[in-house]
This record gives sequence, C-alpha cells and structure tokens, in this order.
Amino acid sequence: MQIGRGVSGQGGIGWKVPNTGQLTSGKDPAVDPDFDTFLTAVYTEIDTLLQTQLVLPPHPGHPPRMSDSEVLTLVVIGQWRDSSERAVLRWVESDLHDAFPVLLSQSAFNRRARRLGPVCTRLLFLLADLLDPEPAPYEVVDTIGVPLARCCRGKQHRCFGDEAGFGVGGSDHTFFYGCSLLLAVTPTGVITGFVVGPAGTQDRWLFDAFVGWRADPTQPLWTIEELAQADSRNRSRHLKGTGVTGPRWWPESVGHAQSGIYLTDNGFRGPVWHEHWLADDQAEVIASRDAASAALAHHRRRQIVETINAALTDVFHLAFPSAKTMWGVVCRIARKCLALNLGIWANRLFGRADLAFATLVSC
Repeated sequence: MQIGRGVSGQGGIGWKVPNTGQLTSGKDPAVDPDFDTFLTAVYTEIDTLLQTQLVLPPHPGHPPRMSDSEVLTLVVIGQWRDSSERAVLRWVESDLHDAFPVLLSQSAFNRRARRLGPVCTRLLFLLADLLDPEPAPYEVVDTIGVPLARCCRGKQHRCFGDEAGFGVGGSDHTFFYGCSLLLAVTPTGVITGFVVGPAGTQDRWLFDAFVGWRADPTQPLWTIEELAQADSRNRSRHLKGTGVTGPRWWPESVGHAQSGIYLTDNGFRGPVWHEHWLADDQAEVIASRDAASAALAHHRRRQIVETINAALTDVFHLAFPSAKTMWGVVCRIARKCLALNLGIWANRLFGRADLAFATLVSC
C-alpha cells in the first residue's frame, strides 16, 4: 500500500477505498475496520474535501514533498495516539513507511502542520455540514478546561502570558493552569464551532465572543464597562473583579449558526446578557434554570455535550497538548475537533454507532 502523488498533484492513493455507497446505506451490518482501511478512508475524505471544497494558496518555492492531504491525515490520525508531531513522524517511519514513503524533516513537518491550522477548522465546518445537512434545531454549548502546564510551571508563565490563566474545572473542580474551551455541538454530537480563552474567564464572556463573531467577525465585543452601564443594579454585586482576563481566540473557529437557539447550563444565565445576545447577535439562549418547566428534558438534551467533552478528554487527549504558543494550542484543539467529526463520519461509513470513537481504530 502507498499514499503518494496522485494525478492531481496534491496527493493520491494506490489502494482500494471501501464502497461508501454500500456502507452508508443503513442496511449493511456494522464493520470494524482494520487500520489500513481506516487510514485509506480518512485520507480519501480529506483529499476529496481539499480538492472539491477548498482553494488553498499555492506553496511558495519548490513543489512540496508531501501533499497537504498527507500532512493533515497524519496530524488527524495522531490524535488517537496522543502524539506530538515528533512522535507522529517516528511512528510513520517505523510502522507506516509503505504508506508514506516520502517524509518531511521534523522542522518542515511542524511548520506545515501549524500553517494548516486554519484549514483544519474549515474542514471541521465542511464535515459538520456533511454530517448534518439540515440545520440543527438547536446547539448545545458548554465549556471544558484545557490544562497546558502543571500549576507550578504555570506560575512562572514561561510560555504564556495573559493568554492562559488559572481556573477550576472538571467534575472534581480541579485547580489547573491553562485555558477554557467553549464548544457548540448539534444534537447528534457534531462539533460546529469553538472559541478559546484563558482559564478563569467567565463562561458568558467566552460565549459573547462566540456568538458575536458568528454574527459579525469584525464587530467589537462587549466590555465590562458597557455591561455595567447596561445593568447598573448588578454592578457591585456581580461585576466587580469579573470579566475578560485575556484575549479570546479566534473568529475563524466559531463556524456559522444553525438555528440561533443555544442550550446552556446556569453559567450562562443573566437577563441583560440574554437581551444583548438576542438583540445584537440573534442568539436565543435557554439556560437550565430558564427551562424549569421542562428541566429534565433540558438536561437530557444537554447530555450530548458532556459525552463529547469526555471523548475529547479520554480518546483525543485534550489535556496538555504540548504547545509552546497560543497559536499552537488553537491548532491542536482544531485538530482534535476535526478528528472527532471525522470519527463520527467514519463510524457512519462503517455502520457503527456515531460516538464509538474509542473502538473505531487501534493505531
């Protein structure tokens, strides 16, 4: 088997791909793919989307030794292994040399992987539209902590300034140094967008950037002073010492709105916020306490985002992404979200349960 140059010049494949028409018909039994079949399917889907849906700028200088499709395939597959770029290349050299006979140097591979960060988000949105062709009736929103370093190292701020911070997260309310990831998912578990901010930033400030950038990526976001003027009654009790603790990343990762209805927990409550989001960003927020008459149904609908958070943490190794800059953190988060959507796509391709990520493949 070999993944190499195809007739398009942007990557090709020299071995057979499963018959997607049969596997997605819904009448065939579930298939547990071997690794070669899974690798083939992922590479082919990424290459097809790049060739048919995205127009990437040409590479400067000499033609690249590895196509964008090959690089993206490796960084996405590596998310199942909890692998850095260095570990991915070592793995390919030892186990996948037949599929990838031509490899980049470590520094060149790292540069290409970082440069393709925005492409990962665009592929994420393309897959979201492919998996859920009809707009979802609502999106479920939640935040999850992403530790970047041990607390003792975080206090020294060796790699990050105000881009990261200290926060409390998880079911056990663990104290950590890193950032907060706000995710939006459809009722089927497909990730439609995300935004990243320093740990300790209130959920509402992350969500304000999320829906604000969805409405208009160029509009200025609310400041704590503007909120205080809009709701002076709560200024001293709720707003003192709160607000944005650092930059929020980044408009290209938020995607586009589905129905404009968002199901949240009580961390997103607040009448002033809700009025602001509805009037300025066309976003209707339904928090847990706002749905008191149907609290059980609300919690059941929100369970999907907890499942996705667990998959990102346990299967795709969200914690400690081994990045040295905030751009590296965002790129790695984008890869993990792309891997999750590709996992749903592959599970449907092989007739498996959508969220069976852990048993999809053994790398």
